[in-house]
Amino acid sequence: MKIKHKMNDYIKNLNGLNLRCMLISVIIASLISLGVYFWGSIAGGRTNVDLSLVAMLLIMLFLFRGRKLFNNKIKGVKNLAFGEKLNVYQKAHKDRVSSFNAINIIASIGLIITGEYMYLIFVVLGIFLIAASWVTTIKLKIELGLNEEELAKLSKKE
Repeated sequence: MKIKHKMNDYIKNLNGLNLRCMLISVIIASLISLGVYFWGSIAGGRTNVDLSLVAMLLIMLFLFRGRKLFNNKIKGVKNLAFGEKLNVYQKAHKDRVSSFNAINIIASIGLIITGEYMYLIFVVLGIFLIAASWVTTIKLKIELGLNEEELAKLSKKE
Protein backbone atom coordinates (compact mmCIF):
# COMPACT_ATOMS: atom_id res chain seq x y z
CA MET A 1 0.00 0.00 0.00
CA LYS A 2 1.41 3.35 -1.05
CA ILE A 3 1.07 6.21 1.42
CA LYS A 4 -0.20 9.39 -0.17
CA HIS A 5 1.07 12.62 1.37
CA LYS A 6 -0.61 15.94 0.91
CA MET A 7 1.51 18.74 -0.46
CA ASN A 8 0.33 21.01 2.38
CA ASP A 9 2.08 18.64 4.78
CA TYR A 10 5.42 19.53 3.17
CA ILE A 11 5.30 23.11 4.42
CA LYS A 12 3.85 22.05 7.78
CA ASN A 13 6.71 19.58 8.27
CA LEU A 14 9.35 22.18 7.47
CA ASN A 15 7.76 24.70 9.81
CA GLY A 16 7.37 21.99 12.44
CA LEU A 17 11.15 21.63 12.43
CA ASN A 18 11.48 25.38 12.98
CA LEU A 19 8.97 25.33 15.83
CA ARG A 20 10.63 22.35 17.54
CA CYS A 21 14.06 23.97 17.36
CA MET A 22 12.75 27.27 18.71
CA LEU A 23 10.93 25.59 21.62
CA ILE A 24 13.92 23.42 22.50
CA SER A 25 16.19 26.48 22.42
CA VAL A 26 13.89 28.46 24.71
CA ILE A 27 13.57 25.59 27.18
CA ILE A 28 17.31 24.86 27.27
CA ALA A 29 18.26 28.54 27.58
CA SER A 30 15.72 29.01 30.38
CA LEU A 31 16.98 26.00 32.31
CA ILE A 32 20.60 27.00 31.87
CA SER A 33 19.86 30.59 32.92
CA LEU A 34 18.12 29.37 36.06
CA GLY A 35 20.98 26.99 36.78
CA VAL A 36 23.58 29.73 36.39
CA TYR A 37 21.48 32.08 38.50
CA PHE A 38 21.11 29.60 41.39
CA TRP A 39 24.39 27.66 41.23
CA GLY A 40 26.72 30.00 39.37
CA SER A 41 28.93 29.36 36.38
CA ILE A 42 31.64 26.76 35.98
CA ALA A 43 34.30 29.49 35.99
CA GLY A 44 32.99 30.78 39.31
CA GLY A 45 32.34 34.31 38.08
CA ARG A 46 35.70 34.77 36.35
CA THR A 47 35.21 35.78 32.75
CA ASN A 48 37.65 34.11 30.44
CA VAL A 49 38.25 36.56 27.57
CA ASP A 50 39.82 33.90 25.34
CA LEU A 51 36.84 31.61 25.79
CA SER A 52 34.44 34.46 25.05
CA LEU A 53 36.35 35.32 21.88
CA VAL A 54 36.27 31.70 20.69
CA ALA A 55 32.54 31.46 21.43
CA MET A 56 31.84 34.68 19.54
CA LEU A 57 33.86 33.51 16.55
CA LEU A 58 32.02 30.19 16.50
CA ILE A 59 28.69 31.99 16.70
CA MET A 60 29.66 34.20 13.75
CA LEU A 61 30.87 31.15 11.81
CA PHE A 62 27.54 29.36 12.22
CA LEU A 63 25.63 32.55 11.49
CA PHE A 64 27.22 32.89 8.06
CA ARG A 65 27.56 29.15 7.48
CA GLY A 66 23.81 28.52 7.66
CA ARG A 67 22.90 31.03 5.01
CA LYS A 68 25.86 30.14 2.76
CA LEU A 69 25.15 26.39 2.90
CA PHE A 70 21.51 27.03 2.08
CA ASN A 71 22.31 29.28 -0.88
CA ASN A 72 24.88 26.83 -2.27
CA LYS A 73 22.49 23.89 -2.08
CA ILE A 74 19.55 25.59 -3.78
CA LYS A 75 21.62 27.47 -6.37
CA GLY A 76 20.93 25.11 -9.29
CA VAL A 77 17.62 23.77 -8.08
CA LYS A 78 15.49 25.77 -10.54
CA ASN A 79 16.37 23.36 -13.36
CA LEU A 80 15.37 20.20 -11.47
CA ALA A 81 12.06 18.34 -11.50
CA PHE A 82 9.45 19.46 -8.97
CA GLY A 83 9.95 16.55 -6.54
CA GLU A 84 13.72 16.93 -6.64
CA LYS A 85 13.39 20.66 -5.96
CA LEU A 86 11.38 19.91 -2.83
CA ASN A 87 13.86 17.26 -1.65
CA VAL A 88 16.86 19.54 -2.13
CA TYR A 89 15.04 22.40 -0.41
CA GLN A 90 14.13 20.20 2.57
CA LYS A 91 17.74 19.10 3.08
CA ALA A 92 19.04 22.65 2.66
CA HIS A 93 16.44 23.96 5.09
CA LYS A 94 17.40 21.36 7.71
CA ASP A 95 21.05 22.37 7.38
CA ARG A 96 20.18 26.06 7.73
CA VAL A 97 18.04 25.50 10.82
CA SER A 98 20.66 23.18 12.34
CA SER A 99 23.32 25.81 11.81
CA PHE A 100 21.19 28.45 13.52
CA ASN A 101 20.45 26.00 16.32
CA ALA A 102 24.21 25.55 16.77
CA ILE A 103 24.36 29.27 17.61
CA ASN A 104 21.98 28.59 20.49
CA ILE A 105 24.01 25.65 21.73
CA ILE A 106 27.31 27.55 21.63
CA ALA A 107 25.76 30.54 23.37
CA SER A 108 24.28 28.28 26.06
CA ILE A 109 27.65 26.64 26.66
CA GLY A 110 29.24 30.09 26.88
CA LEU A 111 26.65 31.05 29.49
CA ILE A 112 27.31 27.92 31.54
CA ILE A 113 31.06 28.43 31.52
CA THR A 114 31.32 32.18 31.99
CA GLY A 115 28.07 33.11 33.71
CA GLU A 116 27.71 36.11 31.37
CA TYR A 117 24.05 36.64 30.56
CA MET A 118 25.14 38.48 27.40
CA TYR A 119 25.11 35.06 25.72
CA LEU A 120 21.32 35.06 25.96
CA ILE A 121 21.35 37.76 23.27
CA PHE A 122 22.86 35.20 20.92
CA VAL A 123 20.25 32.63 21.91
CA VAL A 124 17.58 35.17 21.00
CA LEU A 125 19.43 35.87 17.72
CA GLY A 126 19.46 32.14 16.90
CA ILE A 127 15.74 31.83 17.67
CA PHE A 128 15.02 34.89 15.54
CA LEU A 129 17.00 33.43 12.62
CA ILE A 130 15.09 30.17 12.86
CA ALA A 131 11.81 32.09 12.94
CA ALA A 132 12.92 34.17 9.95
CA SER A 133 13.44 30.99 7.95
CA TRP A 134 9.73 30.11 8.32
CA VAL A 135 8.54 28.52 5.06
CA THR A 136 5.58 29.88 3.10
CA THR A 137 4.28 29.11 -0.37
CA ILE A 138 5.45 32.49 -1.66
CA LYS A 139 8.91 31.97 -0.18
CA LEU A 140 9.14 28.57 -1.88
CA LYS A 141 8.06 30.13 -5.18
CA ILE A 142 10.82 32.72 -4.99
CA GLU A 143 13.63 30.50 -3.67
CA LEU A 144 12.91 27.49 -5.88
CA GLY A 145 11.67 29.36 -8.96
CA LEU A 146 8.38 27.47 -9.00
CA ASN A 147 6.07 28.01 -11.97
CA GLU A 148 2.30 28.37 -11.63
CA GLU A 149 1.66 24.65 -12.22
CA GLU A 150 4.10 23.60 -9.48
CA LEU A 151 2.73 26.27 -7.17
CA ALA A 152 -0.78 24.93 -7.77
CA LYS A 153 0.41 21.41 -6.83
CA LEU A 154 1.93 22.78 -3.65
CA SER A 155 -1.16 24.77 -2.68
CA LYS A 156 -3.65 22.05 -3.67
CA LYS A 157 -5.79 20.75 -0.83
CA GLU A 158 -6.52 17.04 -1.21
